[in-house]
Amino acid sequence: MIGTAGTLMDCVAFVRWWQDRDRPLDFRAFRNDGSDAPDLHALVAGPDGVEVWTEHLQPVPVETEFYAIGSGAMAAMAAMYMGASAAESVRIASLVDQYTGGEIQVLEVTSGCGKKLAVAS
Repeated sequence: MIGTAGTLMDCVAFVRWWQDRDRPLDFRAFRNDGSDAPDLHALVAGPDGVEVWTEHLQPVPVETEFYAIGSGAMAAMAAMYMGASAAESVRIASLVDQYTGGEIQVLEVTSGCGKKLAVAS
């Protein structure tokens, strides 16, 4: 399972690359704004655990009980440390981050590594 945050086309490029990692990833091929600076954070849940990926394509294992990505990640993480659920943490983040908001949907799954994941968007 992959969850992404960042520029839409960078997220699309990452997901397509993930499906066929034998080829190099060139974010510029997916961008139409002329920018060379990709904007991507991804959470990837696999059989060995959950990893955070950025445009540098170097995975970092998530070793905490929960994690958040996106513009409201810091506020959401603070809310979860205070005991908020995934949905509550997104709602709280939306109070202090202008780019977090809209209808909150939560998907709960158990990853191949046995971790329960709640994805709120």
